[in-house]
Amino acid sequence: MDIHTTNNKSEMDSKRSNSRLISIDNTSNKKGKHHEQDELTVHPVYQWIPPRRVISDFRDWAGLPDDVFINIFVKAETIPVICSAQFVCRKWHEVSKKPQIFQQVIIDTLYLDFDIQYSHKFVEIVKTVIDRSDGCLEEISIDGHVNFIQEHLKLISERSPCLKRLSINSVVEEFETELIEACRKFPLLEKLSLIGCFKFTDKGMQSIGQFTNLKEFAVGGFFLMERSQSNKVAYQIANNLHGLRKLEIYNSTLDRNGLMAILDGCPDLQNIYLRDFKFLKFEDDLKARLALDKVKVKCFDYWKVKTVDVNDPNADYDCEDFYNYCLHDD
Repeated sequence: MDIHTTNNKSEMDSKRSNSRLISIDNTSNKKGKHHEQDELTVHPVYQWIPPRRVISDFRDWAGLPDDVFINIFVKAETIPVICSAQFVCRKWHEVSKKPQIFQQVIIDTLYLDFDIQYSHKFVEIVKTVIDRSDGCLEEISIDGHVNFIQEHLKLISERSPCLKRLSINSVVEEFETELIEACRKFPLLEKLSLIGCFKFTDKGMQSIGQFTNLKEFAVGGFFLMERSQSNKVAYQIANNLHGLRKLEIYNSTLDRNGLMAILDGCPDLQNIYLRDFKFLKFEDDLKARLALDKVKVKCFDYWKVKTVDVNDPNADYDCEDFYNYCLHDD
């Protein structure tokens, strides 16, 4: 310690009662031309940090009512609650076990992609969700590249008799048989969504048609279909899903004949959402049929990146550009 520091020692001691004192030693270690080590030069530097402020009106967030926490956890979604929020404190852990939080469940594997600690524990996470739902699960959405989807479906079907809405997105495994078996155990099933998954066989679609309470159906995704199979999905829907109220079709080669078949086979249809089509044009006769059946149709405008209401006569889109963004394979 140098002379200046020694002379001011008493002054610094007087400040220690009201502050914290940190000593940082800056050490310079230099080597000469012939690798000879110079003397160590120590320069003590003192940094004064103000004392911590005592907050008298600190709010105890753990003391909030359970219903407030339940609303917060529901908005936070499933993965953040299971992998993070429940470990904050004992109170949060207790609330995270409430069945009300797991009536509507969204399991998005995007959260897990950024957390290696939990990415390989997906099966355990699903089991935890099903256990905590305690038979009250009404809606579940599984989104992302998921392994062992067959096991998840079996577990859900065995423990969730009240399920009404099931959505599975971007799962490349083949699981039609397991899906049908699971859905047979959901007597209240109203909505089934499969985006970016397998293509239904005729037998599989016939089985889906046996679920009499099914009102909403979404299908399509990343698979490519040949022009010769342009209306295969449409005919499957028209021949089997007669009680639909809402239909969503993604990335298909549906054309006018296919859409007309759907309108004929699904007389109760009220809303249709279409996305990414090459061969479908809404000409006057088709618009007249939609108006007659009172069916609302919305399409995703590929060029303007927005949804267009086909029933609106003032819809802002160019028909040729909207429906012919890809070359036709005549």
